[in-house]
Amino acid sequence: MKKIISLSSLIISVIIFIWLKFYGDSMNYNYHVAYFFEYLFYWSIDIFILSIFAYALNNIKYKIWFIITIIFMVVSVLFSYSIDGNDLLFSGDYVNLCFIGLYSSVSIIYFISQFFKNRKSNLSN
Repeated sequence: MKKIISLSSLIISVIIFIWLKFYGDSMNYNYHVAYFFEYLFYWSIDIFILSIFAYALNNIKYKIWFIITIIFMVVSVLFSYSIDGNDLLFSGDYVNLCFIGLYSSVSIIYFISQFFKNRKSNLSN
């Protein structure tokens, strides 16, 4: 399951990247759609990188982490999409990247704590 999620997020991010490249040159360009998929692209790259670090988790904790990640991603993308892009300090890109940075930091701290917790329990056995 861990490998499937990692590869799926990598494939999704590549597909979104290629789609954004060609969509930017199309006649039907809509910047709202481009922003939405750009936020999804950022999250798919983040999920790919975090899923590599998540190999330290057992399967149950990995599934819980992944479900929480998907929920947080949906909330973050919808919140970033709803923000008006006219304000420089609170544009959707900055808000989305702040959410990604915050969630990544919390996730990496969680992965490190679980790694040392598993290592300590393995050493005591």
